[in-house]
Amino acid sequence: IPSASSILAATGTGITTDYAGTTRSTTDPSMGAYEIVIDPVVDVYKSAVYQAGFSNLKDAFDALNTGRLNTGDFEIRITGSIVETGSAVLTGSGNFSSVTVFPTVTGVTISGDLASPLINLNGADNVIIDGRVNAAGTAKDMTLTNNSVSAAAGTSTVQFINDATSNTVRYCFIKARYRIY
Repeated sequence: IPSASSILAATGTGITTDYAGTTRSTTDPSMGAYEIVIDPVVDVYKSAVYQAGFSNLKDAFDALNTGRLNTGDFEIRITGSIVETGSAVLTGSGNFSSVTVFPTVTGVTISGDLASPLINLNGADNVIIDGRVNAAGTAKDMTLTNNSVSAAAGTSTVQFINDATSNTVRYCFIKARYRIY
């Protein structure tokens, strides 16, 4: 599924009901299946200008790492809760000057069940993860949780490695699960 906020499909297929018997639109995408729209919950801005939307933090970090989102100071605005299926790794290889991550609504959770770090700042510098809505005020409105019970080395909620410097995590609830053997 693309990272865009909608999926395009062919209209006029002649199919008017899906497998469940639901009548489908004859003008909107209608291919005999359920139509879905996936809205990004991770919006990336540079100098207050929208750059791209993603369905998870990992994809946004990947875009910064590969240079798809190029030089400058970036804001990653979280508009809803996220379940990460892979580590969100931000490396020092990107051309960004700084990255600030914050929610735009209350009660945001970034979670996963990973035998690795949920968020990994791997040589990345000048990163702020700020749990306040719009990075303002004093209320903690973002929770970071790795639900893994793995005893594997590196399993964590937030990891700073390979000389990651000048990074801050503030106004966040940070949770992790572990099993004692």
